[in-house]
Amino acid sequence: MRAIKTTLVFFTLFLLSGVWSSVYAEAKIHSLELPLGDIILKPGTTLKLKSLALKLNPQLDINNLQLLAIEILAKSLQGKGKIRLRTGNKLTGWEKISGNKNTFNSKQAESFYTAKIRSPDAGKGKVWQLLINGYIKIRKIVLYTANPESLPGGSI
Repeated sequence: MRAIKTTLVFFTLFLLSGVWSSVYAEAKIHSLELPLGDIILKPGTTLKLKSLALKLNPQLDINNLQLLAIEILAKSLQGKGKIRLRTGNKLTGWEKISGNKNTFNSKQAESFYTAKIRSPDAGKGKVWQLLINGYIKIRKIVLYTANPESLPGGSI
């Protein structure tokens, strides 16, 4: 499967420090990178993350995965943009996305901000969405998922 890498949580813990709890210590985490090519999104936009993942990997059995967290590389036009993650009926708080008018059109990697958001309600639910508030440019989103059977107790 293209763009899916299986990693041990220990490596992912290092990459996403502060996002994971010790319950993941023995689970296998899968990462799926969704390159979005610097797409510009307007306020009120909702990205359907499952649909995006299936377009990239049609053979992926996404309904048997739990979304644990996302990592997003983005910037906002005036530094006031915000995003939040919805899984099932649960929402995270708004995460501010940095940026400014002077660097919004820059292609330089250092002009983008990396946000890490842990999934509410342990990533359970059929809906995986990213809600946008503000003018935000997204370079890529990384989904961190796990098969519930690989998690201690069968789920998070």
